[in-house]
Amino acid sequence: MRPVTFAASLLAVALTAPPVPAEPTVVLVGTHRMKMKDDSVDPIFAGKRKFTWKVRSGLTAPPENQVVVPEAGSDGDPTPGGATGGGGTLTVYNAAGSGEVYTVDLPAENWRVAGDQFKGFRYVYASSAPVWKVWLKSPKITVQGGKAPWEYTLDEASQGAIAVQLTLGTGITWCSTALPDDPAEKWDVQDRFKAASAGAPPATCPAIPAP
Repeated sequence: MRPVTFAASLLAVALTAPPVPAEPTVVLVGTHRMKMKDDSVDPIFAGKRKFTWKVRSGLTAPPENQVVVPEAGSDGDPTPGGATGGGGTLTVYNAAGSGEVYTVDLPAENWRVAGDQFKGFRYVYASSAPVWKVWLKSPKITVQGGKAPWEYTLDEASQGAIAVQLTLGTGITWCSTALPDDPAEKWDVQDRFKAASAGAPPATCPAIPAP
């Protein structure tokens, strides 16, 4: 019997090892609306943390900045039927240097295909979760969350800029940066952040701060 060489054994391992999934494609999109509330100071917000993020790329954004929902069964399908197992993550982080970052897992079992004929994807979970609704339909994204489980704080004097990354499966990441609406002294303050409407896509996706 011919002895198995070290090189041959390495080749056998390489041929049988599962493929390493590619990094998700990053698409830069503009924030149509973002509203956040915290409860660190003002008692009227107690227990009423809120997070809303909407993208409406429509006909105004260039093709490379459009929201195009992945096909069912693809790497970007977040349902259990996705090619790489589905699921997703939402990461919200400060894009002005404070270092704050908050990531929410969006498990595959809570995703559904929307409509009898494919229209996109829905994520629906109990309102006690930090994110309870995600609605994806080309060219739109809507995310809603908040309440006590939501852990991104607004206890600083201001945010400056807030970035969002929404990843589906291993197929796609939408990335956006929201700047405060005018006047900033009203909308970017402790416990409150409201983004300028119909913001432009960022030139690059801000790096997520190291934990």
